[in-house]
Amino acid sequence: MFFGWSSFLQIYYTTVLKKHTQQNYLRESFTDPDLKEPITIDWAENSVLQDKPLSTPTIIILPGITGTAESPYIQQLVDHLKHKYRIVGYSRPGCGNVKLTHYQFYMNTHPHTIKSMIQYIDKKLEHQSPLYALGISMGGANVVRAMAEYPDELPLKGIVTINQPLCHRNMELLELQPIYYKMLVSCTLQIIKDNEHVYRDLPSIKQYGGLDALYKISNMREFDQVVTKPIFGMDDLDGEYYKHRCITRDHLLSLKIPLVCIQCADDPVVQPDKVGEHMFEVAAKHNSNIMVIKTEHGSHCSLEEQGWLVLFPGQKSWMDRISLQLIDALSAL
Repeated sequence: MFFGWSSFLQIYYTTVLKKHTQQNYLRESFTDPDLKEPITIDWAENSVLQDKPLSTPTIIILPGITGTAESPYIQQLVDHLKHKYRIVGYSRPGCGNVKLTHYQFYMNTHPHTIKSMIQYIDKKLEHQSPLYALGISMGGANVVRAMAEYPDELPLKGIVTINQPLCHRNMELLELQPIYYKMLVSCTLQIIKDNEHVYRDLPSIKQYGGLDALYKISNMREFDQVVTKPIFGMDDLDGEYYKHRCITRDHLLSLKIPLVCIQCADDPVVQPDKVGEHMFEVAAKHNSNIMVIKTEHGSHCSLEEQGWLVLFPGQKSWMDRISLQLIDALSAL
């Protein structure tokens, strides 16, 4: 049985409090000719080329919107998956200890970046390793959109997503969820604090009153007006940014590889009953490549079920176990 906790307490526990087994990574950064910002990937221990045959299937893990391979929930997943598969984690620009070199790149990842990263990994493995993507929250939305936009250029065999958002209305509804919303604003501002060297002289921030004034912001829409909108030269946040991040019905229907979506009914972030997440189910009826797994509980990328045992390091959640089982199933196709 899943915990009967508040959904927000589950998120906080999984992302902040839960003890996990520290993972060792070999970090690698490369620059795509079309991008200004280096792309950072982390090869998990026992996953580098000399440790496993090139033909070993590879799982590319894409974390949530402020996540990296160092995030506790990602490290727990890696610990559960690395013994059977080669694992590569994507670390978002500006998040964790991945420092920015240009102010335009932070958090939400463009489909072109995902394409470049996957192609780089495929080339590194000499096109011999079957590649699978495991996307958590926004990481799931990022890889699904990239696959839909570059169907013939991404060498993926299958995708598993966990609580991926679908619609830009998620941001509007998050404002009604003060606990998580405060966490999101805090994590976003932390990215700016960790990368002050590229934001300190940004004209829009200076006009707002400087970094000290920016750090007092408590609303993501205001943050996007001050930072996101001017640095990307946007005229309309809704049309050019929020909606641009959406997964549409056409994206889902165009997928030519297997996609397994796990959605939780009590997810306070995605809120499937309010933003039309049934689109996954509708798409699954018209595209046999899509399968939807719905759970009554699980919160947002938490899915804990082990009772008090989760207080001890190394305990696997249902998310860890089902991810392994689904990748096993996809690799058997």
